[in-house]
Amino acid sequence: MNAPDTILPSDAESILAAIEIVDEIVDNGDSIAEMLHEAVDSFLDIFGCERAFLSFFIPIERGAPSGPIVYSRVKEGADLAAVFEEDAFSDAAIATARDTNEVFAAGPNAHAIPADSLAAKHGVRSLMILVVQPRLGPAWFMGIHDCKRARSFTHEPRLFARFGARLADAVTRFVYLDHLDHGEARHRALFRSTSEALLIIDVGTQRIVDSNAHAARLFGWPPGQLLGAEMRQLNPEVQPDGQRSDLRITELLGEAGAGVARAYEWTHRMADDALVRCGVNLVALPNPERLLVRASIRVLP
Repeated sequence: MNAPDTILPSDAESILAAIEIVDEIVDNGDSIAEMLHEAVDSFLDIFGCERAFLSFFIPIERGAPSGPIVYSRVKEGADLAAVFEEDAFSDAAIATARDTNEVFAAGPNAHAIPADSLAAKHGVRSLMILVVQPRLGPAWFMGIHDCKRARSFTHEPRLFARFGARLADAVTRFVYLDHLDHGEARHRALFRSTSEALLIIDVGTQRIVDSNAHAARLFGWPPGQLLGAEMRQLNPEVQPDGQRSDLRITELLGEAGAGVARAYEWTHRMADDALVRCGVNLVALPNPERLLVRASIRVLP
């Protein structure tokens, strides 16, 4: 199923039309909530499926949906949230999609749907699930259910993955613009005036959500490119004392996020792969929506 598929001219035209539909939704959306609702709704017609759905892994606020999104052509009782009931099959499908960063498909020419699974109970004959992780903002999973017929997949997983990437880019843009709109004046003044390299790190994702010009110069990255980068990109695999960087930085960020200020020596990897010994201070930043830590970094003599 991962091999390139032959696409007929008639299929190519419908695929192009589908891409244009989602692009228009993304370009005209005024909020994350509106955009994602319209995109999921459009999946019903694009894929000719009976259910289309999306759910964040954590509750989201400030303009995003507060609960799961479900659109359905199937008559099934009032509680559409039943689509998100968990069992071994659904958990494995989501985990596989997350770990492989690919669409998980189940149907006649893909993974089998167990007869005793909740998906089968809800009349699902084939399905696709994709886990989406934007550079900034919350992660989610989305999918479609075919109930009237079992789909033999051809180009659909690649098209679904394309939609996921497009929506992820749009959410990153929304979150970034929201961040600019709601940045605190004191925070921005500190970034402009300090001589230290500063990074603001989301503890949950270990991604950089803000940085100043000194940080870009220290690491040798182009201006603005640190935004959304993962901490692993700035660290060697192993520190000089033999500790794995990913494990130790997870501990340090967790402690700082819990309110314990940390000061330590750390070897960072620069853009040119040079290893530089630095002094780092971590402090928690107040934020009602996510756990943030500010890292102040200076090169040690």
